[in-house]
Amino acid sequence: MQESDFEIIDIKKEFKNHEFLWKKCMEYLRTTCYRDQLYRNYLHIDLEKFLTFTAIVYQNEIISFGGVEVKEDRWGKHIARALTRFWINPKHRTESLTKWRNSSIKFSPIILKHQLAFIKEIEIISATIITREGNYKKSFLEIIRLANTASDQKFFIMPGKYNVCECMENLPESCRQFVAINNVDCFNKAQQEGFFQPYE
Repeated sequence: MQESDFEIIDIKKEFKNHEFLWKKCMEYLRTTCYRDQLYRNYLHIDLEKFLTFTAIVYQNEIISFGGVEVKEDRWGKHIARALTRFWINPKHRTESLTKWRNSSIKFSPIILKHQLAFIKEIEIISATIITREGNYKKSFLEIIRLANTASDQKFFIMPGKYNVCECMENLPESCRQFVAINNVDCFNKAQQEGFFQPYE
């Protein structure tokens, strides 16, 4: 597969034109991916909660997707998270949601390139983060390496894990995530305002 074989769409913006593909993809997730550790993250995606939601279409099928979201109560103002709910169709990866064939890793920079162009165009975002839950540091390093091939702003991985949710007692493990950002000054400022508190 080559990038020229794919159709890149904003499924939120173009939902009426691609509603069948989206519903087909969600049904596939529901009936096929239920053994995957993170599969519930993808079952009830509300597209309206995202600034944009990118999907890669190949042979009339959605094979990868991910969104851009802003949550001022979690990350502060003017910071967006890209590759949120990033997913790859199992036919283009190994059995796990976290281990992909080499040919499939290409999907993250393709989606990210589309999302960064969108963020630049709307001119309200000062920094973009990419986060990763779980202990998949090796795959996160690879995603960020590839992200830097798609971006004219380098992403820097912050040391350790951080709280990417609202402040709360008994922080769930899913809120403790690796973080990479393309504007370290914004990250430092957000930390001073109480966001991205480190988790040891």
